[in-house]
Amino acid sequence: MLNRNVHGYNLLTVLEDIGIDTQKMNPTEWYGTLMPHTLMKVEKLTVRKFQGQGVLTDRYINRRYDNQYQVEGVHIQPTIGDGYRGEALNGCYFYVDDLVVYDDKVINEVMNCRMRMDLSAVFPELMTNNMRMNYKGNGLYTDDARYSHEELLGTCYFFPNGYLDGVTVGNNGYFVYRRPRYGYWSYSGDEFVCNGDFDLSFRIPPVPTEGDYQIRLGYAAMSIRGIAQVYFDGEPQGIPLDMRRDLRDESLLGSAYWGSHDNEYNTTMTEDEKLEERKDLKNKGFYRGANGAFRKGSPSDAGQYFAEIYATLRIVLCTVHIKPGENHYLRFRCVSEGLGNNEIMLDYLELVPKSVYGVTDEGVQEDDL
Repeated sequence: MLNRNVHGYNLLTVLEDIGIDTQKMNPTEWYGTLMPHTLMKVEKLTVRKFQGQGVLTDRYINRRYDNQYQVEGVHIQPTIGDGYRGEALNGCYFYVDDLVVYDDKVINEVMNCRMRMDLSAVFPELMTNNMRMNYKGNGLYTDDARYSHEELLGTCYFFPNGYLDGVTVGNNGYFVYRRPRYGYWSYSGDEFVCNGDFDLSFRIPPVPTEGDYQIRLGYAAMSIRGIAQVYFDGEPQGIPLDMRRDLRDESLLGSAYWGSHDNEYNTTMTEDEKLEERKDLKNKGFYRGANGAFRKGSPSDAGQYFAEIYATLRIVLCTVHIKPGENHYLRFRCVSEGLGNNEIMLDYLELVPKSVYGVTDEGVQEDDL
């Protein structure tokens, strides 16, 4: 059913829950299926307050159990016998406890939410060819004599034009996948970067229903980044995106404000203060980074949530009207020269329906996770 080969139950969601606070949010992936223009949600259940009838640490298809909807979804069996691997000649298979359907409940309840997608899960070739999360052991921090350095830490990959379906790399740009690591300012520990005089375009995942959507990009702003003009279906979207600008910029939160509210975000800021700040940033087309994602520099490091890091932020690339059953493309064209590595970072996408981003003061506001 999936448009990729997933090489094991533990890879249905991000391996080892890297960079996800599993007490705050469930590790979740959105995959394309072999039914054109449809998505499947795969979620690892970790948040106890929304457990319902589910089994903690098990994975589910098209589940949504929260304050708005209680859809238990389809349970994926974690094991099917000692030493047994569900592998066939053309892919892997997993046992489930019910029919997997794409019906009104899935479309209008499960998928009526902010759909966050790590870029390494958007392109199926990375999973089919075992490129995503390709490290061994606990090599993200420590050495292990059983494996080589490359095996422990995983491998980075360069993708030439034509390798990834729906992706065009033009103007001698370099499109690179950087292996996962706890220390990166990257969702799920990994990231894509595009360097050089790039002109990159890719097909975005489909939407379940017709309507207005915010398309957001999560990334880490750094001095080595460049500037890109963003297009949606060939039409330019706003002013060029300067990936050197972070939340300390005076046009966003400002250095003085940030200096007093960075590490206090999850300790002393009230929910009302957070809500007011989110409204202010939203009006400027930005959001803090995901507050359920974190980075750690070492095993002993307490870590930082993305919402507490000035460099990890989300930008609204565009707000557009989209219909299901259609292909849509994002394009990033380099408009800078000689700026550090002149690169852009593509970490994660968010497809957000108006029912989520357009809620007024009278409704339930979008969370900061």
